[in-house]
Amino acid sequence: MAAGFHRWTQPRRGRALGAYGHDYDRMSFPLRTREGLIGVMWVIIKDKSLSSAEMNQCLTISREIERLLAWQLAQANETDSTMESILLGAIGDDQDSQATAFENMRSLGLFDEDRSLCVFVFRTGTGASLEDADVRGTLRRAVRHSTEARSGTPALLAFKGAEAVALESVRICEGVDERVLTADKVISEAARLDSSLRGRIMVGVGTAFDDAEETPTSYRRAAAASRMAETCPEAVVAWEMRPLEALLDAVLKTEARASSVPEVVRSMEERLTTDVLRTVECFLDEAGSVARVSERLHLHRTTVYYRMRVFAKATGLSLDSGRDRLLTHLWLMCRNHLDLE
Repeated sequence: MAAGFHRWTQPRRGRALGAYGHDYDRMSFPLRTREGLIGVMWVIIKDKSLSSAEMNQCLTISREIERLLAWQLAQANETDSTMESILLGAIGDDQDSQATAFENMRSLGLFDEDRSLCVFVFRTGTGASLEDADVRGTLRRAVRHSTEARSGTPALLAFKGAEAVALESVRICEGVDERVLTADKVISEAARLDSSLRGRIMVGVGTAFDDAEETPTSYRRAAAASRMAETCPEAVVAWEMRPLEALLDAVLKTEARASSVPEVVRSMEERLTTDVLRTVECFLDEAGSVARVSERLHLHRTTVYYRMRVFAKATGLSLDSGRDRLLTHLWLMCRNHLDLE
């Protein structure tokens, strides 16, 4: 996959690498369906090349394997579709659909009673879309591989607009750090399968609950955390670890009139560079410690002080004032949550 197989449509020849298992050239035959790549057939070439007859024979065999794999995939997709419907019902707003989904989850024995349930919400950044069948297939494989290897049971996965929602069974005693690690593993596995996804997947981690009927709550928290991840340096954000951002997400209106927002903060992005605003936000995050800002942003302290002066001159606000600090910090944290009319 890392070599670009997921985009290939024609056979390609790969040269011997001189390493164990790669002593000879290989002809690679991509196996595809309308949904994308489902496998690759390799033919080891000991002679200089394949004859036309041998090539045709390989193509015939690859098509037969492709047909069999497509049938298996159709069976798996039917199962995935059933599980996806159950998960979407569990996280939806309709109480009857929720009740049916919870009952189906119990009757199918999807999760052990001595384990908790946790929702993960995945989003993609610029250059990747969860509407793309290849991206969906890659994420599905990454989620299955990462969660099944860890707990023996793959997480349920459903696609909901711009989100992918996973529901995993976790140990009751498991902490939030372990759930973050699981999300990191999914991101790494997806990037391994498709290098174009590196740096383009963000994950929100919800709260783990013992009761399946708390699944909607875990989903809402994971969805909020995934929105936070879009503006955070970290690719994985756990709702429990960001209480301030979680509160802002809960109480802020997503739409507001621009005229209702004070000009002094609304015009900051017009008057100041991204570097200055990032430095000010870091300064406020670090409780006014220039030393920690300098270390975190890899800046000389003189540069930090200079940017503070630029901010004060452009806005008329003083970061020595508690009220001005609160106003500035709130705006810098709120601005990405608002859609100003």
